[in-house]
Amino acid sequence: MVIFVSSIGRSGTRYLADLFSHCTDVIAQHAAEPLCHGDIMVDVYSGVRRDEVRQKARCVKAEIVSGGAYFESTQVFLRVLAEVFLEEFPSVSVIHLLRDPLGVACSYVNRQSYPSHPDRPWRMPLNLKRSLFNFPLPLTPMQENLCDWLENELLYMELEARFHRTVEFSFGDLGSAEQICRMFEELGVQYRQEDVIYHTSKQDLDRNANPRKTRVSRRHRREAESLARRLLDHGFPGEKFRRECYQPFDFVQRLLAT
Repeated sequence: MVIFVSSIGRSGTRYLADLFSHCTDVIAQHAAEPLCHGDIMVDVYSGVRRDEVRQKARCVKAEIVSGGAYFESTQVFLRVLAEVFLEEFPSVSVIHLLRDPLGVACSYVNRQSYPSHPDRPWRMPLNLKRSLFNFPLPLTPMQENLCDWLENELLYMELEARFHRTVEFSFGDLGSAEQICRMFEELGVQYRQEDVIYHTSKQDLDRNANPRKTRVSRRHRREAESLARRLLDHGFPGEKFRRECYQPFDFVQRLLAT
């Protein structure tokens, strides 16, 4: 069994990899080689098959030849790896990891990162050939990050039925040993409850490895509101986001305000 995370990052993915590394039957990685980002990422999401993705699948098979499960948290799973891994592995499980998109977008701004940044090869450019929606330009860095989150969620909805198992998980539950144990049980991996309790007591997800704690400002909220209006004007399929898992998010509510 292979387990990946549906996320563009900034949602506790590295922390999840650390938690999985303490499971007794899981090989856990965070953004493992080959990374398949940069030009590879752009080519694959534009419809070009790259050998590096097959190579990555072979690396994973070699890792789990003795049995057990493989876990990786990488933001390129849905858009770069999913098609090949669904062909190569009989069961692909996915953790649908959700954080308030405003928090995700601001956390990236905090790191001076957004899709069009010239020195961020791990970020997926917007509006590629196979993008599910062409976002109206120009966009601020905050708005680019929100659009990236939306594109990833649209793709998750398209691929969800093909996964062997999906588990919904909230960023806010990463500090809950009970919720993490529930996730492990749903996925069918072996864990020690005392390890989960210990590691959840040590996390600092508010800072999330950033230079400073992420805070959503009034300016960020205004940018999000402006983007929501523009998306609705350009025909964004907001109805797809009526699913229960998205309802706690104010940005999504604005997309549904038609």
